[in-house]
Amino acid sequence: MITDNVTLASLELRHAALVVSNQLTVTNLLLADGARLNAWEKRPSPITNPPAGFGIVEIPVGGRLQIADSDASTASAFLMEGTKLNLRGSGFCTNRTGALLFYRSEFNVYGVLDLANEFNFDGANGPPGGSLNIYGRLERAHGTNITFLSAALTNRGTIMLGSGTMNVGSGANSGAINTSFGATQSFVGNFQWQRGGTFTGPGTVRLVRGTFDCDTNDLLIPNLHWLHPE
Repeated sequence: MITDNVTLASLELRHAALVVSNQLTVTNLLLADGARLNAWEKRPSPITNPPAGFGIVEIPVGGRLQIADSDASTASAFLMEGTKLNLRGSGFCTNRTGALLFYRSEFNVYGVLDLANEFNFDGANGPPGGSLNIYGRLERAHGTNITFLSAALTNRGTIMLGSGTMNVGSGANSGAINTSFGATQSFVGNFQWQRGGTFTGPGTVRLVRGTFDCDTNDLLIPNLHWLHPE
């Protein structure tokens, strides 16, 4: 348990839970095999957000986050409860795995996050769920699916989808979503398109179900696949 602000050069967290009451800054962080980042030693009821400046894990500019999962018995590489993981450097994952974002946890990408294989962001078992928030860049040069299972996606930066399908439920976009030829951006829940948001690239945008709300914004979709209900 971390009860004061701490700075580390490197940390490898596997099969363990770390309670971050204040702020932990790590230059090189490895999360794997069901690692847990919790904001509380005992979960409050009802759920409340930690005070400002508490429950924060920082990867600074120039730092690195590695997401791995070598243990097939775990459902995800890591789990977050109430914490904020701020990636200001670079992060990557090359294997098939996922992240459990529970109880209003936030995975905030200010730098670059590169997901090179199938990846699931899941918030279903921890209502209220958490979110992935892109202020920098999310890259997907190759790989299959990225799926948001009750975890919200907010994009204020750039999403580069070069391969596979990104399945998004709830969230919002005011940034750029670039979808390459052969890739698909799929919306399956209630999503809000905000001012400044753009679709670029020759890939497919698929509206499956739910509500895609453009409000009063003009929106150009180069390649739209709209599934009509039967």
